[in-house]
Amino acid sequence: RSIFLIFTTLVCFSGLVLDQGGLYNNVKNIMWVFNTRHGFHATTAEAWEASNSTVMADDDDAIITLHAYLRSIGNTRALYYTVWVATAAWASIFHPTECSILKNAARRSVIGGSQEDEVEETPSAADARSREGPRELQRHNAQRSLTTYQEGQVDATLDAESEATANRLGDDDEVIVFMPDEEIIIPDGPKRSMLCVLLFGNYRMAKYINDFLEEHKVWGQIPLLPSLIVAMVALTEAIPLNLTWLGIVLLPDTARCFFKLNAQAVKLCISEPFDFMVPCVTLTLAMVGAMASFEFHPGCCAGLISFGFLYFTQILLGDADITERGIRDLTSLVPIYAIILVLLSTLYFMLVFGRYPSASPAHMFSFMFLKSRTKISFMSIFARFMTTPLIFLAK
Repeated sequence: RSIFLIFTTLVCFSGLVLDQGGLYNNVKNIMWVFNTRHGFHATTAEAWEASNSTVMADDDDAIITLHAYLRSIGNTRALYYTVWVATAAWASIFHPTECSILKNAARRSVIGGSQEDEVEETPSAADARSREGPRELQRHNAQRSLTTYQEGQVDATLDAESEATANRLGDDDEVIVFMPDEEIIIPDGPKRSMLCVLLFGNYRMAKYINDFLEEHKVWGQIPLLPSLIVAMVALTEAIPLNLTWLGIVLLPDTARCFFKLNAQAVKLCISEPFDFMVPCVTLTLAMVGAMASFEFHPGCCAGLISFGFLYFTQILLGDADITERGIRDLTSLVPIYAIILVLLSTLYFMLVFGRYPSASPAHMFSFMFLKSRTKISFMSIFARFMTTPLIFLAK
């Protein structure tokens, strides 16, 4: 299996390199063109460029023309498949007993208090606590939590259908039961927060800052939605474009959420190739393409970076919030996900269909690779790579 996966990876990667390098002869570069007046039709890249139809919108603003290079789209999707096969090859070599597809999502739960103290105590304080009795010790332990990431369902109870199937088995029948029960215990507290890591282990300062931010978090949450709406409207230039600077209002509350994340849980999240790495890389490339389409306007860049940081913290690292409230109140995240999905979808369609006057498809990125010169619009880069974060968010 490992040899097959390695061979498949090399074949896919070689095919991508040869195609992008222009080493395949007699291969036409087909384009799909969509026009709101004439509909879909296919043509070659040479014919398209010869007709000077390289703009996204016609002189009549009511007519919108979109075009896509079929080979380029295919190569982008083939690259995702190549990464998936390479990941499976890596797992088959270094983790040969793990299932590559038959996996259950990790489920988080809160268990009892930790046995280690989160804050250093003086001997006198420790003696005083020991004299306060079991009730005070129980209250003190309740303030600390351990979070378990459980792989699969550890309950061995069979459902009705499975029990009926088991009852029909004969004495000579053999059954293989897969019961994944791996779990990871993650202590939570000031020492494990991301802010403590950023402060080089100064957990006292991290605890003070996190407590202060949690106490006054409402001041950062109230202006979130209004500032987002104003920044999105400003991109259409119905109001001054400089109002996109209001997007930075997202940063205080998003930073608060990022600071309190558990560092060990963040490490687990960022090690996932398709649940973190691929969405993170594609989101970064899409935001760079969007900023370049706006000619790196400072206000637009500030708003897009702030929105990207919000997606990074709330969506990609959302599982790293292992506080008891964050685990027990998972349904409270549904409105946040819905708002981000609506705003991100609005940004995508408005930019792709040329409804932002300051965003131009004329800003191109070109490079020479082997025998082929590739030229691509930054707006096209945004359109191609933003689909992955959108699909991940919808999932």
